Amino acid sequence: MALSNNQLTGPLPDSWGENANLPGLQSLDVSANNLSGPLPSVWGHNNSFTLLTNLNLANNTLSGGLPADWANAGRFPALQQLEVQYNQLSGAGTGFAKSCRCVNFAFCG
Repeated sequence: MALSNNQLTGPLPDSWGENANLPGLQSLDVSANNLSGPLPSVWGHNNSFTLLTNLNLANNTLSGGLPADWANAGRFPALQQLEVQYNQLSGAGTGFAKSCRCVNFAFCG
């Protein structure tokens, strides 16, 4: 799902991860918007992102760190690429980064 450069504002919706309403989603690109706030720790609950291979959250104003729950086995089993650069994120998110082939934290914080 490509939603980049759409002037989206506000936080990322918890509902995307709570309701398992996106189980077939393979790519989510919400880069270059004005999304803010922390990354939802509930994302990946209930097998909502089992097929997601690419998650692009770059170039927003997201804050905080990668939720510790994201590193739990089964949350993002197919994820190969995570883009979070050019945000206001802090912390390394090392547990999650180890399970991903490509994690871009450049210019965070």
